[in-house]
Amino acid sequence: MTARLLSRRAALASLGLAAAGACARPRDARTLRVGYEVITFAKLYEAVARAFEAHHPGITVKLMPGTSYVGMMSRDFRLALVGDEPDVSHVSINAVRFYADRNLALPLDRRVNDEPTPLTTHRSIGKIGGETRALPFAISIPVNYFNNRLVERAGHDPRALLDAKWPALLKIATDISALGPPVSGMFYDIAGGAALMWQLLVLGYGGQIASADERRVAFGDDAGLRSARLLAAIRGTGQLDMSRENARMAFASGLLGSYTNTSSNMDRFSPRNMGFGVTMSPVPIDPHVGRRPAAGNAVVITTRQPARQETAWQYVRFVTGPIGQTIMGRLSGYLTLNRAALDDPAGLSPYVAANPQYRALYSLVDTLDQWYSFPGPRSEQIASSITTRMRAILIGRQTAEAALAAMVTEAQRLLDRR
Repeated sequence: MTARLLSRRAALASLGLAAAGACARPRDARTLRVGYEVITFAKLYEAVARAFEAHHPGITVKLMPGTSYVGMMSRDFRLALVGDEPDVSHVSINAVRFYADRNLALPLDRRVNDEPTPLTTHRSIGKIGGETRALPFAISIPVNYFNNRLVERAGHDPRALLDAKWPALLKIATDISALGPPVSGMFYDIAGGAALMWQLLVLGYGGQIASADERRVAFGDDAGLRSARLLAAIRGTGQLDMSRENARMAFASGLLGSYTNTSSNMDRFSPRNMGFGVTMSPVPIDPHVGRRPAAGNAVVITTRQPARQETAWQYVRFVTGPIGQTIMGRLSGYLTLNRAALDDPAGLSPYVAANPQYRALYSLVDTLDQWYSFPGPRSEQIASSITTRMRAILIGRQTAEAALAAMVTEAQRLLDRR
């Protein structure tokens, strides 16, 4: 079942989920069911669950693995229809709206406001319609990965990459492509959910994805035009039309000069795993008005049984608090937005101090913004239409101007049909 099919049931959900909550099957109050995506960091969730149990004697965490975030959305929705949903789920940040719109994510403001120490420095990341529906658990930031060997062969110094702006990065990628086949200079990965890499460009230029009332597409402005033209410039460096996995294999094989994705791949693309030097640099943004969408996952309370919600909240506050976030940071390489975990000498402070790349990433935390999803049942279609037009620019099928105009028109048409 896809998210698109689920959207057709949205009208039923508001009634059916409430009814399911009223007749939900009773559960052992001492067992907490927690959903998570199993492909990434299964050991992390096991470690967090066991630590929570140690600090909350008498409560057992039963992990409910999902094969993907989209698969989890389908499963959690389906189970909620019969009152058998998880108590808590770790969901992709861009999926928080899906859960909130279908009454699957409990509002958290009252509980968060009662906390003596802030659980996150970025409440906005989990807010939908002005309400906190999720708290960030594991954060990643869009970055460029460079093959130092190819950068040097093309006549450039990898040390200059850390502070380089787009014109310099494009020049380096073009010079790498000039080395000749099968080498290519750059791959800008547009396959992220909710058009993540389009949002990166627009926000980076100080733009907005939607109007404040969320009724209008907002990227048909100068920020959107500059974003589209930058994609055309990336095409000019020699970007090849290939899948995400093929691009990752090309980078690992030493045939791709630069790969743009998120910091969650930092360990995967480390020199230890690649066999050559790798420089990770932040994707450039306007230093005065630019922001970056926060990728990663957040935790939502999905149970609608009041008797279980307090136990679920104990889990949420633990995994987003200092202990849970220290475990998360050490085992995954994702970033924390919990200041106490970051400053604690017994927490992540020495770990970050010993890792220069982590320190560099944490210097960007203040630039983070929401990974946005459009409201209504056609959010996935809107993101897909944006990604299609991005590809049209990158393969030279459309000019930047024509693709942007079509992107705005299509997105607005779909948004108006909610």
